[in-house]
Amino acid sequence: DIDKVGKAGETVKVAPGYFRNHLMPKLLALPNLHKYATLIAQQSKIYQRPKEEKKVEVVQRTEEQQIDEFKTAIRRLSNGRL
Repeated sequence: DIDKVGKAGETVKVAPGYFRNHLMPKLLALPNLHKYATLIAQQSKIYQRPKEEKKVEVVQRTEEQQIDEFKTAIRRLSNGRL
């Protein structure tokens, strides 16, 4: 993200000199050409998917952990230990 310009993946207009002298040398921006636009769109799809999958895995793991905790508590109660 660049202050007062935009966030990663957005298409914004900037002055040619600002792009040429500041953004492009630091690899903070690319020219708005079709090949770069499709590349950025593909990269954004790739980076968004794993985040959603990780959330689902974490929720499933916590439910499984709770079930295991309940099972161990039941076993301990049936044996008379806490």
